[in-house]
Amino acid sequence: GALRGVVTARYANQQPVKKTDPQRHAYADVRAVGYNVLWDGLFQTNLGDVMLAELAALQPDVICFNEITRTAAQTLARVASALPYMSHAVGSYDEFMVSRFPITWSNVGRGFVLGRVQSSSAGVDFIACSVHLTCCTNSAARASELSGLKEIISQIRSASYPSIPTNIPIVLVGDFNLVNFDTPAFTSFQNDLRLTHLHPLHLDSFRDYTWSRNGSSYSDGRLDHALISEGVVALKSFIYRSSTPPSDHFPVVVDLAFDSDQDRLGDRWEVSYWQDLSATANADPDGDGM
Repeated sequence: GALRGVVTARYANQQPVKKTDPQRHAYADVRAVGYNVLWDGLFQTNLGDVMLAELAALQPDVICFNEITRTAAQTLARVASALPYMSHAVGSYDEFMVSRFPITWSNVGRGFVLGRVQSSSAGVDFIACSVHLTCCTNSAARASELSGLKEIISQIRSASYPSIPTNIPIVLVGDFNLVNFDTPAFTSFQNDLRLTHLHPLHLDSFRDYTWSRNGSSYSDGRLDHALISEGVVALKSFIYRSSTPPSDHFPVVVDLAFDSDQDRLGDRWEVSYWQDLSATANADPDGDGM
């Protein structure tokens, strides 16, 4: 039939507002933050002070840093000036990890640093990984770095490191530089290791970009990611963007709960409500169909 008319709809906001806050989840065992600090920006008087203020507001237990050229000791000292409870650090050029809890084992590779973190508050050890893959058009290098990281995690799971439990929870946070998501290499990496890919959003909207630079020919992009293995549950995740961002990347924040029976329910939550780990995610004990 003939077109009879046109209706124009105007919206005050292009996207619905997502209301959340940066407060730590009540049942979180660990809060991890990934932060690319723009080549030693953490050590600059102005930009670094803003970064430290952001981190002080977030109160993380583990921070996975990218683009730092100092030493682990220097990085820890800088962070501890604002977060005095931080007392451990590992890493080398570019990738570093700072932790509230002891780091009892570490492995540094091209594009990543792994650390075994002994979480005294949760009574659980876990592997944290700070990731920073090669940027831009060099997808071959990214694939190679993912392959190297995959090999180390596979070795852990196959008991190549006798002191590390094969089912130890693993958390990976950082700047993966996934231009167009590098689908073949990244998909294989995620699927073969059975990792859950989280999707943090901005606190005040449904936007998900983690990198932005005014005047750049590149559009805003989601370069920073978080992945978790079985044995850990993400209770809350978000992208923290302050009013005056000091870096071209924004911190990615994840609140995690350990899940020793791997039923997708955090242990502390189960014990709090059920006194044990007998609850299951799909159970309906009150018979209300939910």
